[in-house]
Amino acid sequence: MILLQFLVDISQGKYDASSVKDKRQLARVASVVKECFFVAGQRTRGSDYVTCDKAAVIRRFVKEFLEVASKMTYEEREQLIIVQMDRNVKLMQSYQYVLEAGRSFVRLRQELNAESEMVRAEAARANAELQEAEAEHALFEAKMRIWEKRHREYMESGDDYGERELNYRKRALEGDADAAAYFAEREQYLRGRRTRDSRRS
Repeated sequence: MILLQFLVDISQGKYDASSVKDKRQLARVASVVKECFFVAGQRTRGSDYVTCDKAAVIRRFVKEFLEVASKMTYEEREQLIIVQMDRNVKLMQSYQYVLEAGRSFVRLRQELNAESEMVRAEAARANAELQEAEAEHALFEAKMRIWEKRHREYMESGDDYGERELNYRKRALEGDADAAAYFAEREQYLRGRRTRDSRRS
């Protein structure tokens, strides 16, 4: 749409386009100039969208180049405008490709860094859970050793069950912390067992 009026003007003989050959070449001049400034705009804006103000600037440049080209020979227009502008377009497009590749690399690295952070966070969480489980297991083993010690002492405190019970209760009443803790833990265990049995019935 930017070039529509220029193409109409050229087809009607404007810009000294007296022959079909000149008209076609001037149309190519308009096209390559427009493309050059369009690609240059993309490089600075990073978008394919052309604003009204930018389109007006491109039209002004195309008009100026057409006025200059109308005073050149066919060969001069070909070499000084079309070839040069086409080369500039390709250079800027190459620059855009390199720039986009760089942006893609940066985005990829950011994504990889984000994923690495997630992996590290997950590993830290798993390690914390493992340490917590190990601590709980160590505490359980310590409690089991204490219980086994108390049970062994209880079993060794008399010849029969009744005597052992009396001796160990006496020790608990006299202030033996291990004996008192043994009976407290046993009472708690039995209370829990009675509760479970009542629920089943």
